[in-house]
Amino acid sequence: MEVDKLFSTYQTENGDLIEYILHAIDEKQKAGDWDFCIDSKSDKLLSVLMYEYVSSIEKLTDGKFKAKQVIDKLSNQMEKFRIGDFKAGEDDNITYDGKAVTSEAYKKQCRIDKNFGAHAIEYKDDEENSKTAVVLFDNKQVATINGQQYTLSGIDLQDLSDIRHTVFHEWTHIMEKCMIKTSQLSREDIVFEDGESIYINAMLSPDLSKQEYKDFISNVDDLLEGDAEVPFEGISTIELNDRKCPDNRIMHNQISEGATEFIARKVMEIIGEKVKHPDRYAKQVKIVGDIFEANGLAESLNTYFTQPHRIIRALENKRVKSKDMLHYISDYINKPNILKIFSRINIDMDGSVKEGLISRQINRFKRIIFKKDALLLAERDSHSTAYQRKEEKDTFRESLIVSPEESTKKIEKQNEENVQTKDDEKSGPSLDD
Repeated sequence: MEVDKLFSTYQTENGDLIEYILHAIDEKQKAGDWDFCIDSKSDKLLSVLMYEYVSSIEKLTDGKFKAKQVIDKLSNQMEKFRIGDFKAGEDDNITYDGKAVTSEAYKKQCRIDKNFGAHAIEYKDDEENSKTAVVLFDNKQVATINGQQYTLSGIDLQDLSDIRHTVFHEWTHIMEKCMIKTSQLSREDIVFEDGESIYINAMLSPDLSKQEYKDFISNVDDLLEGDAEVPFEGISTIELNDRKCPDNRIMHNQISEGATEFIARKVMEIIGEKVKHPDRYAKQVKIVGDIFEANGLAESLNTYFTQPHRIIRALENKRVKSKDMLHYISDYINKPNILKIFSRINIDMDGSVKEGLISRQINRFKRIIFKKDALLLAERDSHSTAYQRKEEKDTFRESLIVSPEESTKKIEKQNEENVQTKDDEKSGPSLDD
């Protein structure tokens, strides 16, 4: 890694910004909160990464979000930054799912079961303020857990590209966190109701019980009358639906995850670095990229970093097939569907969802097949042996590999032949769209 050479180049390019970064790192390092290098290697690593990230964010937002503002936000929100692993004795107060991040149980859950390469965890500091801890795990680590030896998940800390991609993604998770004053919010900005679902747009703790979420909803009007701040986390939302999820809640955070990855990739693009893992969040990145580009990239990113509730509400106010656009897209991504490999979601220039040609053809094809199946079932009911006839099976198989138009003609022709041989039998339901 040519970190020292890069640092010299950046210092020549913008010495004032480098000095601002060094001061921020020094303040955190005095408290032992930020790691700035890997083992005994270049102590300029963190400076280089931060320079690349903050200067790129300024460029991406057309200067609406200044590089020094990015540094300040990272400094205020990122209480801990670890390279390699969390530190026993220093980070024991940080927990995840009730487990200390320095415990063997945490390593088992996150680095063996879930294969995390990095982790950004929100926790409370000594003054009960919300802070974030970020760690980059080393993929060379080995641990003995419950008497068994494991090679733990992580990233390649010898590969600057891997470090960059991971760091930029995790730092964007910090940048997307916002506290919005109630004076700037309406009830719908915080709680959105649609059909059977109630969506909490504010990002409350995912550990709350369903009753605690409902209590929050009941008190939103009182909250708005006071002088408070409401937390938002990108365009993540929480859904309460007694039918879909009677026990707790549904977390809609994959679109926001796509935004985080999209922004990280844009930073990589600006500094001339190839994306290390192009398959990561591929669908999410494509959809979010279309939305941001349709609404103007610079303006969208600035809003995402400062007033994400505006993006949430803009998407919730658009309708797609009797559902709000944000959660239509979220459901599309979250639910497994074999047809996803063929279908596409396109975003119009006004930021609205539009089905792609392939999607429309597949939906038409499905309607035809379902109606044909209904015809065959009706035939089976009146003539139990008819459904088993080889020629009908062959016709049905053929319809699966021809175009929808050809399939329609084949089925209509078969219906006409059936009617001619059975004068006393009524024709089946129409197959027209």
